[in-house]
Amino acid sequence: WYYFFQHVQSLPTEKITKKPIPDEHLILKTTFEDLIQRCLSSATDPQTKRKLDDASKRLEFLYDKLREQTLSPTIINGLHNIARSIETRNYSEGLTIHTHIVSTSNFSETSAFMPVLKVVLTQANKLGV
Repeated sequence: WYYFFQHVQSLPTEKITKKPIPDEHLILKTTFEDLIQRCLSSATDPQTKRKLDDASKRLEFLYDKLREQTLSPTIINGLHNIARSIETRNYSEGLTIHTHIVSTSNFSETSAFMPVLKVVLTQANKLGV
C-alpha cells in the first residue's frame, strides 16, 4: 500500500488543457460567475460564503458540458433564459425557468450543476444583489 502511494505521488502531473467554451455560450459562464461574485461581496455570514464558493466550483461541471457540447438544446435554451433573467435581476423568473428545466429534462444530464444554480439564484434573490 505504501509503495503504491509513493508510486502515485511520483507520477508526472499533466496539465489538462480544456477546450474553450463555445463563444455563443460564454455569456452563461460570465453571467453566472458575475452573479456569484455579487453575492459574495454582499454575503456576510460564513455559511453563505461557503455555499457560494462551493457553487462556483460545482458550476465547472456545467462549463465542461458546454465545452464538450453534450447538453441538449432544451437545456441550453433554458440556461440562456436564466442568464437573461439574471441580467434583469429577475431571480424569481430565473427560478421558475430553473424548475421547468429540471422537471422536463433528464436528471442525469443536469444533476451536477442545476441544484447549485438554484442555490445561487436563491441567494441572489435573498441578498437583493
